[in-house]
Amino acid sequence: MDNWADIEFSSIHNILEQLETIKLVQSNIKAENGGQTSRKVYYITDEGKLVLKKKIKTILSKKGKIIYPFDLGLANM
Repeated sequence: MDNWADIEFSSIHNILEQLETIKLVQSNIKAENGGQTSRKVYYITDEGKLVLKKKIKTILSKKGKIIYPFDLGLANM
């Protein structure tokens, strides 16, 4: 995401937590290095996929130039 959006890691984490609250993503804790460290991994839910597709269609159906790099990156995912 750093390649096409100017957004800080803390902002991404906050957004992911909000998306999890409304059940558009879910998270799991993944153990690394033999279980000594772990990290939270987010996955898009089926509902999240439906919302994402709808939002992409809305963005791409508007006439004119896409202003925000985030929208362009999202459309190209």
